[in-house]
Amino acid sequence: MRPMTTPLLALFLTLACAPLAATERPPRSGDDGVNIRVTLTVVESDGEAQSIRALLLEDQRTRLNSGWRVPTAVALEVEGGEQRASAIQYQDVGLETTLRGRVVAQQRIRIDGELELSALVASDSERPLGSSAPKVSTFRQIFDVILEEGTGTTVAEVPGPDGGSVTLTITATIAQ
Repeated sequence: MRPMTTPLLALFLTLACAPLAATERPPRSGDDGVNIRVTLTVVESDGEAQSIRALLLEDQRTRLNSGWRVPTAVALEVEGGEQRASAIQYQDVGLETTLRGRVVAQQRIRIDGELELSALVASDSERPLGSSAPKVSTFRQIFDVILEEGTGTTVAEVPGPDGGSVTLTITATIAQ
């Protein structure tokens, strides 16, 4: 490399990386942050409840995924008087959530994220799954809320797929 090229390259790299360094948050009080315990509770109007609990490192995204890849028939053919699947597609069902938390003031925690719960249900013809294309029941919520520490707060209430309602409540605490 020529002598003039090296200082120019160093200057360019310094200027290009400076905005990245300026946006980095300094550690809080000499530590690496705090842990936040989050509970998401989804309740259907019939009383059925599902709770998801996670421990988050402040300002870091956490992703949880639990469920199944369920084969569903997408094309049927009749052979010998019986239906059988001629093409199968896999459908993800279950739980998927992404969360991030931040302590914004004493006893106030900001939680942002997404939650999706899905399940296969029988098709309109009410035939067993596999003999007809099923419907997928889905509850999806994107949220960004500030909560009082330890207090359950309802952040969404929506109509359920079979009537009634579905409610999402979030509770967050600083983990000791």
